[in-house]
Amino acid sequence: MNITSQKPGQYDEIVGSLRSSTPEETAAANRQEFQRAAIEHADFLAYFERGVCYLCHAGIPVFDEANPCVHWLLNPKGFRKRHFPEVFARFGYYELQAYLRWVASVEAACRDINDLVGEHSGKKKIDLTIRWSKLEWSFSCSASDMRGHGKPIGSQPHYHFQMASNGKVIIKYNDFHVPFSEDDLRMLYLTEHHPEFARHEFAFGNGMQELMAQSAERLVKGARPTSDSDSATLHIQTIIRARTPNGIAGEDLRAIIDEARQKGVTLASLAHKLGGNTLTIIEPGPGVPSPRERRPRGRRR
Repeated sequence: MNITSQKPGQYDEIVGSLRSSTPEETAAANRQEFQRAAIEHADFLAYFERGVCYLCHAGIPVFDEANPCVHWLLNPKGFRKRHFPEVFARFGYYELQAYLRWVASVEAACRDINDLVGEHSGKKKIDLTIRWSKLEWSFSCSASDMRGHGKPIGSQPHYHFQMASNGKVIIKYNDFHVPFSEDDLRMLYLTEHHPEFARHEFAFGNGMQELMAQSAERLVKGARPTSDSDSATLHIQTIIRARTPNGIAGEDLRAIIDEARQKGVTLASLAHKLGGNTLTIIEPGPGVPSPRERRPRGRRR
């Protein structure tokens, strides 16, 4: 199936239903979906805190070859690359990613999900890396992958997946052409061709792109300092230019630094008190995982 050129009428009924919905009906449907996600996420957390998978109710370190489950991607002892097809046969792209996003968000919101458009080449339809503990998972899909290309193994719309532990790759991008499920294809089509009706969000699993899309004022206000700069979600730099030739008094600057430390807020959030012109630069912090973008294979000589 071709994502960019669907069969005529493929999703006409769904699009028609979305078009005919009133704003009140749309809002009600969104609230209902969010509530469903909130209940499921609370269930996930309650089990995860006990070291148990909320889907199969087995311990997260447990690998049962007879019961394929998404928690296998947390690398329980016994899991091997050859078992991955059993996982993606049961769980679609959005399901796998939602679960891994929830896992990554247990320790810190957004930080460990690098879906930043600006840190990727822009040549892929899907490009992100998710990290938790010593594990990293990356998803990649080019325009040709989305259409389906080449031999039968890749002729259907698909994506590529990479998994690493302690920096050692367990599953390589080119090991599998992972097919999108029918639900995946429907959502991909609607979000691409009808963004006025459909937008997919990973509730309770938002990444850095969602965070950085917020206003600078909100980011500065909500940020909290950390003593471990290497794990910081954001890097905030504030430049203050005095309005008078006398500059800014050292004791005034020290007072602001002390106040920020006592209140547990960033210096940037208090810089306006110094009376100068301020410029605040906000970037992803060093704690955000590096993108693991899939590169074209080198030509054989």
